[in-house]
Amino acid sequence: MKKIITLSVAVAAVIIFGSSMYSSGTISPSTTTDKAVIHYQVNIHPNHALVVSSCPALVAITDGSGKIIGMPQTYNSFKKTYHFYETGPVKGTRTAILTNETSSYTSNVCVLVNLKDSKSGMFSNGITYNFDLWASAKDIVSQDVSTAKE
Repeated sequence: MKKIITLSVAVAAVIIFGSSMYSSGTISPSTTTDKAVIHYQVNIHPNHALVVSSCPALVAITDGSGKIIGMPQTYNSFKKTYHFYETGPVKGTRTAILTNETSSYTSNVCVLVNLKDSKSGMFSNGITYNFDLWASAKDIVSQDVSTAKE
């Protein structure tokens, strides 16, 4: 009987400790409607070279010191929008990046990718901040011209 009680207490402690560790980490997608978080939306505007690249790439949000906010996501050429969440409000710099997953690939194996978009200031809860990652300045100009024609 004593062993069962000891085992039950140990299992309960593991469950409680494990759930508190999970809740103190990154914000889960289930909190997307929560007004107590900052929502970062990363929009990828790839060119042909990026789409045909065989290298794995990651989409992430970092702070001003390069620390990753939330969980990086694997780039998928069929997915154009990625979502990240952070408890706030916070003041500083946030940078959206799309980069190769690892530097062990050589440039003759795949296209090297390193796209960034930064914003600085106060980031408030309940607001969505958009980051646009363009493959080149030429793509940004052509997008601006086509938008102006509409």
